[in-house]
Amino acid sequence: ICIYSFQPDVATIVNSTITGNTGGEGVGIQSLGNSSFDLRNSIVWGNVASGGDVSPIDAQIKGDWSAEYSCVQDLLTPV
Repeated sequence: ICIYSFQPDVATIVNSTITGNTGGEGVGIQSLGNSSFDLRNSIVWGNVASGGDVSPIDAQIKGDWSAEYSCVQDLLTPV
């Protein structure tokens, strides 16, 4: 999922599983521009980043975001 906006927008992702995506970085969910997202009761796991020197969390989720009651792979893995 890629969220992009020129306006300060917030998307809410609820009760979702985002898995099995591949790409450079932020392949699970990524916000660009002035957008951000709230992840609620969801799972972001098993997405594979092929970009060079991508931190573990940036492979799954990147940008301006918050999460509640969700599982994000490598969330607590040190950079």
